[in-house]
Amino acid sequence: MTIAKGISIALFIWAAIATSYMFMYSLFGLLYSEKRKKVNANQLQTPRIAVIIPAYKEDSVIVKTAESALKQNYPVGKYQVVVVADSLQRSTLYKLHNLPLNVLEVEFVNSTKAKALNAALNYLPQNFDMVVVLDSDNIIQPDFLSKMSDAFAQGHRAIQGHRTAKNYNTAYALLDAISEEINNHIFCKGQQYLGMSSRLTGSGMGFEFQLFKQLMSEINAVGGFDKELELKLISSDAKIHYVPSAIVYDEKVSKSDVMVKQRSRWISSQFHYMKKYLPSSIIKLIKDQDFDYFNKSIQLAIPPRMFMVLIVLLGVVLSLLSGNNNILFAWLILFTTYLMAFVLAFPKKFVSKQLLQLIIALPNAFFKLVSSIPSMMHANKKFIHTPHES
Repeated sequence: MTIAKGISIALFIWAAIATSYMFMYSLFGLLYSEKRKKVNANQLQTPRIAVIIPAYKEDSVIVKTAESALKQNYPVGKYQVVVVADSLQRSTLYKLHNLPLNVLEVEFVNSTKAKALNAALNYLPQNFDMVVVLDSDNIIQPDFLSKMSDAFAQGHRAIQGHRTAKNYNTAYALLDAISEEINNHIFCKGQQYLGMSSRLTGSGMGFEFQLFKQLMSEINAVGGFDKELELKLISSDAKIHYVPSAIVYDEKVSKSDVMVKQRSRWISSQFHYMKKYLPSSIIKLIKDQDFDYFNKSIQLAIPPRMFMVLIVLLGVVLSLLSGNNNILFAWLILFTTYLMAFVLAFPKKFVSKQLLQLIIALPNAFFKLVSSIPSMMHANKKFIHTPHES
């Protein structure tokens, strides 16, 4: 066996596992429908909710987000909004202090979302039942807290709302919006249909207060804290429940350079936590038959879409060098199946003339992401702030 052929086969096995995984959950995501469990009378108590909004240099969006969090169809006195103000301007702080919420001013040597959340959890009184985490650019619908509360009353200790785009102003924002909905389909709907935990998105999330405080005290992640939180939740037997009707609008990146920085942080975090948790998940699968924890760790081993395209291209080149047409044909079938997974998950509302704008922008986005690969190796070691505009 030649070296080229051996590498090609190894890459093919990795890509085949990833493709099968994506296709299966995409297919079952089509069968998903939101269901509510019946709750008895003693479960109908209205939980006290703490809404935490970390805000690092987000003067342009935080006031609007805070106002959105205050306009909830939820009993007055049963929820409290806390803005963790990190490096905000005095004029922004003045506006926030004039709203009926708590402003926790913090200053860190190196700011991270995990530090902001832990500061808020230590600041808050301990009489809350539930905590909801929002990003500084999130806008939630008026019934968001009610939807999260309903899921909590059904016995769910970790809950993910439906994060969706609030802007499609550029081709990059549209690409980000489509990617979000595809991920919701595969990693939320498809996972939940087959009895697995949903993903966490980093915002629009709700948790049992004491459970969240305990787990966050163990997390000091620079980037991708939600990935580590996912694994810690599932290893503590807290399945993550998805509520598609709990809508949280999230600003999508509008510029290519911002997208590159954001994806660099995500990809670096993914591989960091894969190395950290995959070995223990295999042991736990064998020892305790914990498939949910293993499944979540396997997600981290799935190549990001950009990497998957590179793997396929490399596989095709190596197949041509080896002169094996069977392997070449197998790569082409694999790539077709991979594309079908995204066709099944593609949100119908985005089938429009805007797609042409997106297709034109794709090559530029791809090459910029590829050129940033060397910097991705260190992206998880330094906090990368994603600026927001509206």
